[in-house]
Amino acid sequence: MESQIISRAKARDPEALAQLLVDLVPITRATIRRIQPYAQDPDNLYGEANLILLDAVDEFDPERGVPFHLYYRARLSYFLMDDLKRSMKKPTVPLTAEMESLVADVANTEEDFILLERAEELHQIVNDLPIRERAVVSLYFFCHLSLSEIAARLGISYQTVANTKSRAMNHLRRIYASKQTVDSL
Repeated sequence: MESQIISRAKARDPEALAQLLVDLVPITRATIRRIQPYAQDPDNLYGEANLILLDAVDEFDPERGVPFHLYYRARLSYFLMDDLKRSMKKPTVPLTAEMESLVADVANTEEDFILLERAEELHQIVNDLPIRERAVVSLYFFCHLSLSEIAARLGISYQTVANTKSRAMNHLRRIYASKQTVDSL
């Protein structure tokens, strides 16, 4: 039965494609929830999953002895993991509303100028952290996720997230303090 639907889908039979989409919805949802549970735009991921399904139908080879639903799930998993890696690669920390208001309301006073300068320094220091520390700090302070949510999103243990956050905070304190003493000289 599955091989007939796949054959018809390869021939671009709309009914077969629709049937495949309906049959694979549970696999698609479960895979997206497992790999990217906190996706900012899950509807976009479902749309991408439909495109991956079309590619999988075209490239599926029944001679290899792998059931289609396993082949599709593997293709979707690889895409989602790659998408997650791309989104985590060298993310820049967005300026918070507080920092943006500092930039917008800069007065000519020395105190306001110093506060703005410190905010920009802190922004640069966070972006200079190692990738995992930057990701944890960004998700914790700027996206307001809990440590357990961060652990689920990054696919690492809660303890690793807590240790990484602690290490990142020590890094930030040390770097910021050293910049302050160098600047005061």
